[in-house]
Amino acid sequence: MTPVELLYIVKIIAIPMWILIVISPEWKVTRKLIDRKTIPNVMFSMYLIYLFISLQNGATFSFGSLGSVIELVTIENGFLALKVLFCSWELMIGMWILGKAKESQLSHLLIIPCLITTYYVAPLGFLLFITVRWISNKSLSAS
Repeated sequence: MTPVELLYIVKIIAIPMWILIVISPEWKVTRKLIDRKTIPNVMFSMYLIYLFISLQNGATFSFGSLGSVIELVTIENGFLALKVLFCSWELMIGMWILGKAKESQLSHLLIIPCLITTYYVAPLGFLLFITVRWISNKSLSAS
């Protein structure tokens, strides 16, 4: 399987999960997938496989060295591994947002923009959710 094909598969796996989170978060199937972290776990496994392949192909990797991260990104399989890792983390953040919104009893309509933003730019979506939750909590405590 080529890296391009794997990236396509990751998108095919991730996008339906995002659609379920946004459109049907309380559906039984969605809840099972979220509770078991099925899709992110599959994606994390893909990440580990492609990271291992990159390391077998001569890449060196150290979390303490920017140079080794740059080297890993310049290798096709290494870049793919990191892209899969980012996609899986974005999905985990979306699932976390969904859970915290439920705990905070936030309307799902309020967090849809947060989820969509998280899909595109995870840190911004996370900050948006934290802001929405904070404003909502302030509004409730003021009442």
